[in-house]
Amino acid sequence: MTTSENTTSKGVDENVITQRLEELGFERLSRSADGNHVLLRRDHINVVVPGSQRIVPPKVAEMIERSLEAVLGPKWLVQSDNAESLVYEDIVVLDVVVLEPSDDDLWRAFLVDELSTVGYANSRSGALSDLKAAAALRIGRKAEHIVLVTPDIL
Repeated sequence: MTTSENTTSKGVDENVITQRLEELGFERLSRSADGNHVLLRRDHINVVVPGSQRIVPPKVAEMIERSLEAVLGPKWLVQSDNAESLVYEDIVVLDVVVLEPSDDDLWRAFLVDELSTVGYANSRSGALSDLKAAAALRIGRKAEHIVLVTPDIL
């Protein structure tokens, strides 16, 4: 089971993300013409974050943090002087496989690392919802703290 427990529960200012990345050796290369995005680079890694005067929604901050976790380590975003301004709650990210209906017309969704946890329904979204409820029960978390990731989601 793949998990990640490093999500912000409120939006953060772009400057928090940009400053933290600069502290970690990223160089600010450019800003989009309209100022909505900033490009930063370190070694071969390019990161684009929302521009100044924008609040980064919690899920976007989480995505940015998780996408760089392998390189920068867990919870890299809050390990700075700005940590007190960010509030965290547990979130679990689970890898999922979804199978299209066969003879019985039911969609099935499985946890990749735990095939005995399954959800099924007449629709893809229903199967994922059923799986989320089953996974929440299995791992002892609230369903709203679980994010299911399928191979076809970019």
